[in-house]
Amino acid sequence: MKAEALLYLWSDGLTVKQLRDALSVSQTQWIAIEEQLETKYGNNSGIVYAKHGDTRLFVTHEALHDTIAGLLHTRPQKSLSRQALEVLSIIAYKQPTTRMVVEQIRGVQSAGIIETLLGKNLIQEAGRLETIGKPYLYKTTDEFLRYFSLSDLSELPPLEETEDDRAD
Repeated sequence: MKAEALLYLWSDGLTVKQLRDALSVSQTQWIAIEEQLETKYGNNSGIVYAKHGDTRLFVTHEALHDTIAGLLHTRPQKSLSRQALEVLSIIAYKQPTTRMVVEQIRGVQSAGIIETLLGKNLIQEAGRLETIGKPYLYKTTDEFLRYFSLSDLSELPPLEETEDDRAD
């Protein structure tokens, strides 16, 4: 299948548009191809067809991660610091948002962490806010979805209401 070959070659994944254009297929045809990929590479396979936002790719089945890491003598992916996770979660729930909003919520300067998250492609610039200074807006990326094994943002857990929220 041509779609399998494309996804195999582009290990970082391809967008649905890139796949449809490369395969010269309609939306209806793409849906049928995608259903075949989901069936063939479902949870009973070592390789899984994954959807992360608009990106499609093959990944190894979660149950095999430790086995593969042991075989390759590699350490698992380095986790993000607590501070980076704080900034990332604020951006994920408030997106698009500015650095100033992140800093107001956290109470500390966050420019360095935002630069780190940009470098890891977990967030991206999403334009500028039409206000004095025109600060950058930030939003999460498909890499963010992949990092946390999410199909889309609707899979984020709901926020718990706090006393401050109820007072508003």
